[in-house]
Amino acid sequence: MTRDFIERTKNEKLIALIMEGTRIADEMREEGSEELVSKESMKIVSTTNRLVLADFNFKDVDRLRTFLKVGKDNDRKLVVKMNDVYFLKHLSKDPKLNVPDIDDEDIIIYLPKKGSGLYQDSDYKGRDKEFAGRHNTWNAQEIAKNESKVLCAMGFYSFTALIDMKPEPGYVAQSKSHFNQSLVGI
Repeated sequence: MTRDFIERTKNEKLIALIMEGTRIADEMREEGSEELVSKESMKIVSTTNRLVLADFNFKDVDRLRTFLKVGKDNDRKLVVKMNDVYFLKHLSKDPKLNVPDIDDEDIIIYLPKKGSGLYQDSDYKGRDKEFAGRHNTWNAQEIAKNESKVLCAMGFYSFTALIDMKPEPGYVAQSKSHFNQSLVGI
């Protein structure tokens, strides 16, 4: 897509290019960031049958694909927050991005408690209602019953989901790499 961008803009009279540059001055490692994240994540996910949470920016398509692969390689489905389903639905339309759509067999949509706190149909309004009754939408209890079969794309701001899942106390392993990835196996 970078080359597509260059091709489309090479005849434009641009005055500026604004881009994200986190760690732009850092020395390059022999191993690329996604390779490193994948390797570190595989170490954690492959050694536990407990609940695993991955905290990453869902709009980072490379990171999304990395965690989809880590999940698949460990017979786990990627659990996506309802807010992120909108991104996935949109991003999956671009074949160059190579991300699955919301109906993919390896995607589970997390249904948060709302309104009554009882997962009633009337609790879900507007666009959320579209996802509430899907075959691949699971609530916290369903995820908790299947914790060895899921990798949850959830982080700090999903703490209430973790409370609802009520994982058993136990082992916590966290990987916080140089590339700002966080993965926790509980």
